[in-house]
Amino acid sequence: MAASAEELRNDLRNMLNDSVASRNILNGKEQAYSDTELDFFLKMSIRDLNAGNPRTNYELSNFPDPDLIIVAAMIFSFIAEGVLQLRNNVDYNDAGLSLGIFNKTGAYQGWAGFLLQTYLTNKLEFKRGVISSGPGAGFIGINSPFSYDWGWR
Repeated sequence: MAASAEELRNDLRNMLNDSVASRNILNGKEQAYSDTELDFFLKMSIRDLNAGNPRTNYELSNFPDPDLIIVAAMIFSFIAEGVLQLRNNVDYNDAGLSLGIFNKTGAYQGWAGFLLQTYLTNKLEFKRGVISSGPGAGFIGINSPFSYDWGWR
């Protein structure tokens, strides 16, 4: 079941809980991600899913498992957000009271790691499915030492 880029973008925005801007209290009640940023995460996802063995050439529009794209895009968004949080981290110390202001890096890292385990397992299963349904599937042979004795090659 392939999905359009707009459907994937909307699904990703919903999974990131960014579809209702008024819920983003700390973000001035604005959406956290622009369409351009979401499209970037989706493109990174399809690149990652096409990489590795066997290499594939899917696009967002014809990828057979849109949910896998969404999970990968969420991981990329959490990595990007963790980098932003790390860059904006401020440590404050006054009279023995220490505070890390704007430091959510660990939380994003934890969520990215949690999703990454599931994603890698599902990506591996997807790649195995590509092998079993690809051209030449079922026509893999194992050479035998007898082939050399009889001249078969």
